[in-house]
Amino acid sequence: MLKNWDVGGGLSDFWAYIREPRPHRWTVWGLAIVLPLLIFYGFSKYLVPYERPKPQIIYFENWKADRSEAEIRADWVARAKETTRANAKRRAEFQRLADMMGVEYDASEAEKVTRETLGKEADAIEKKPEPPKRSTLAERAARGAAANVGCLIVKDGRVVARGWTQAGGRPHAEAMALAAAGDAAHGATAYVSLEPCAHASARGPCCADLLIAAGVARVVVAAQDPDPRTDGQGIARLRAAGIAVETGLLSGEAQAAMAPWWSRATRGRPFVTLKLATSLDGCIAMADGSSRWITGAPARAHAHLERARHGAILVGRGTFAADAPTLDVRLPGLASRSPQRLLLTHGDAPDGWTALAAPEAVDALPIDSLLVEGGAGAAAAFLAADRVDRLLLYRAPILIGAGRRALGDIGLSDLAGAHERWCPADSRMLGSDRIDVYERIRKE
Repeated sequence: MLKNWDVGGGLSDFWAYIREPRPHRWTVWGLAIVLPLLIFYGFSKYLVPYERPKPQIIYFENWKADRSEAEIRADWVARAKETTRANAKRRAEFQRLADMMGVEYDASEAEKVTRETLGKEADAIEKKPEPPKRSTLAERAARGAAANVGCLIVKDGRVVARGWTQAGGRPHAEAMALAAAGDAAHGATAYVSLEPCAHASARGPCCADLLIAAGVARVVVAAQDPDPRTDGQGIARLRAAGIAVETGLLSGEAQAAMAPWWSRATRGRPFVTLKLATSLDGCIAMADGSSRWITGAPARAHAHLERARHGAILVGRGTFAADAPTLDVRLPGLASRSPQRLLLTHGDAPDGWTALAAPEAVDALPIDSLLVEGGAGAAAAFLAADRVDRLLLYRAPILIGAGRRALGDIGLSDLAGAHERWCPADSRMLGSDRIDVYERIRKE
C-alpha cells in the first residue's frame, strides 16, 4: 500500500500550499513547527518508559573507574563508623567533665545512633568514663597550712552539694557541703578526698560529728589522714555510728591534689616544684645572659598561675643580680596571691626577701610549697639535694646553640642513677610552646 503513496509529491504540494500568500500562512507555519515538538514530547513523557536517576553523593577521592558500587558503599560505611567512634570518645570525655562538675549530660539520642551504627562494638566504646585523675574540687581551696580537701554529697545518683576547704583552713570541706545540702544530706553518700577530722577545735566542730548529725548513710574516703590527731579515728567514729565507710578510692590522686600539705605532714618539709623554661637544645638564655623571652605569652601566663599556687618562690643570687626579678603574680585577680620571695645565697637578702643558705634550709620555713624558678645553679643545687618533687619543663620551638645551659652539676656519677627517678604526669601545648610535667618517683 505504501508503494502507491507519492510522499515526495505530497511534500511538494504542501510546500507550495504554504508558500502561497494566504491570510493564515504564518499560523500554518507555527503549527508545522509546534505540532511535531508536541508529538515528540508526548511520546517521551507518556509512552516511552523512563526512570529518573536517584541523587547520590559521591566522594571524588573515592571514585575510580575500576571500583564497584559495593566497594564504594563499604568505604562510606567504614567512614561513618570511624566518625561515630570518634564522637563516642568525645561524649565519654564530656561525661567525665560533667561528672566532675556535678551537672547532667544527656547523650541518650547520640548513644542510640552509636548503637545503630556500630552494633555490639558500641558496648565496648560506651563504657562508663574513668574517674578523674585529680581531686579537682579540692584544688579550688586556697593554699595554706590546712589540707585542701574536697567533698561531694550524692543522693539517688545526683550531686546535691559540694564543698571545699575555705581560706584559712575553716570551714572544712564537709561542713561547707553539708550546709549546702541541708536536709538532702540525710541518707546520702559523702565523698571526701581526706578522712573527716575527729579532733576538737575552737574554730569549729569535727567533721566526723557533722556527718553523723546530718544522717548520711555512707562515706567514701580517698585518703586516710596522716595527722595523729585524726589518723583513723574519724573513720572509726563514723563506723561506730552505723555509717558505712569505704576507703582507698583514688587515694593516690587525692594525695597528689593536696601534695603540699601531704609533704609537710608526712615528710616534714614543703613540696618543691622546679620550673625550667628552655629552648629545644636545653638553653635558658643567650650566651650574654639575655632570656626575654624564651617562651611565649601563654606559657608565661601558665607560669604565673603556678606562682599563685605556691607559698614561696626562689631564685639564685646569679639570677637575682642579672634579671632583678619581682617574682610577683601578674594575672588579673591573682596579684594578692604573690608568693613569699626567697633568695638562695650565703649573704644577706634585700628588703622583702628571705635568704636561704642551702636547699635543706627550706624545711624550717613555715610554708608547704616552694617554686624554684632558677637559674641553673639554684636548680642544680635543689636536684643534687634531692629536694625536687615536681618538674615543670617549658620548651619553646627555638634553637639557641652556644647559650647558657639549664642545669649545672647535679652530682650524678653514672647514668644508671639517672633512670627511674622521674615519671611523666602531664603534657600539653601552650600556644607554640610545650609543657611537660614530671613527678619524682619515691619509694617512701
